[in-house]
Amino acid sequence: MPLTSAHLPPPQWHAIHRDQNRRRLVDQLFALAGVGHYEFVRGCDQALLLRSGPGDGRLVLALPLAWSRGLVTADQAPELAALLAAGAVPIPLEAWPAVPGADPPASGSALGQLLAAYQTLLASPHPLEPATAVQLLQLERQLRCQLAPGCWPAPQALGRPLPLAAWLAELPDGPLALQRLGDQLVALLHLLPAPEQQAYSEALEHLLLQGLEGADPLGWLRLLEALVGGLNSRQPQLLAVAAGLRRAGLERGAALADPGERGLVLMRLLQAPLIVAQPAWLAGLAAAIDQLVGAIGAAAAAGEQQQKRALQRQLEGIVRSGSTNLPLLQALLPALEPESCYRLATLLPPTACLVLVKGVLLLGDPLVASLNRPHRWGLLALLERSLPRLWWQPQLLVKLLHDLRRFPLHTAWLLAEDAALLPALVLLHSRGVAPPPPDHGPDSQ
Repeated sequence: MPLTSAHLPPPQWHAIHRDQNRRRLVDQLFALAGVGHYEFVRGCDQALLLRSGPGDGRLVLALPLAWSRGLVTADQAPELAALLAAGAVPIPLEAWPAVPGADPPASGSALGQLLAAYQTLLASPHPLEPATAVQLLQLERQLRCQLAPGCWPAPQALGRPLPLAAWLAELPDGPLALQRLGDQLVALLHLLPAPEQQAYSEALEHLLLQGLEGADPLGWLRLLEALVGGLNSRQPQLLAVAAGLRRAGLERGAALADPGERGLVLMRLLQAPLIVAQPAWLAGLAAAIDQLVGAIGAAAAAGEQQQKRALQRQLEGIVRSGSTNLPLLQALLPALEPESCYRLATLLPPTACLVLVKGVLLLGDPLVASLNRPHRWGLLALLERSLPRLWWQPQLLVKLLHDLRRFPLHTAWLLAEDAALLPALVLLHSRGVAPPPPDHGPDSQ
């Protein structure tokens, strides 16, 4: 049956449905309690709260025309400049009034929910804590994507600068609490608007350097490591702060008496350019690992199993910390004593042995050729003893191949000393338990 005009809805129906959809859009996304009027306008990228004119208590939320999703045409939307020229005044967030007697929307809009949560945190009578500050800045970032800059007050009115001195007056106990605080400090740096990041980083740098001068710098070193490791920025000022903190942490860490703590700080902070500039830091890292290996052997000989396990955990933490710093591993392994190379694989779990295998395979023929024979044999023994720890763990072997795929491997040195590496692997494979055949389900008939 042909379609005729009699089957089409009256033209006014289109207008009714368009108005209903427009109201639904405003209610779901933008409606704010106390706002008396909503207007889609041209020349506006973000929502802007306006007082319609001098002496007029009516509030207008000016919304970008692009957000109307076709429900408002360009000829129906005024220019934002025309509203401002007529006397409309932007209202900052701190001055948003609540109209007496105005009922909030039945279901809060997305913008209203964000604003309510933000203002609740902002008005809390309790002292601002790092976790609350992270939530506050997360909400602020979402609101800044929707609200024009004219709606924002000065940073001081938003509780900033942040009370770093109060937060760091007493560091929390325990590595997990310190790690959480460090992560929060890093998150705050990245959540702050760009103009505020420099002052924040400099204030934090000052407090960290003061803490490093104390008698117990370990907690401050953990915070410093978190900040330096998590600072990802292209701003030269922030990079300069990170470089200064890295050097200060290395200097303080290299002076620690405990080899486990000394090695952990040096492994976490040392980078390839600094190895050349300060070779003593690399030597200190290698000496810390050698001392731990010797201390583990002494504890085992004395039957002190608890002490031995504690030292092994320290050693594992150091090795794991270098898992992504492959240039450091390349420089570190040849600096270890041959005796340490022989024993490391027997003192570490398979996941830490994976780190050592990566480092040995990346050494390359020219570097190994420059070493004396005891060191070459020590590195070969490290590889031969570490590989069996990974052999029957497919996930570790896959990770090994994944991590090495970007690097050229030069491993002719593995056969230079009549090494028994390949025969040993064949023997290992022949004595191992063969993996079960794949299960494809019942045979099809």
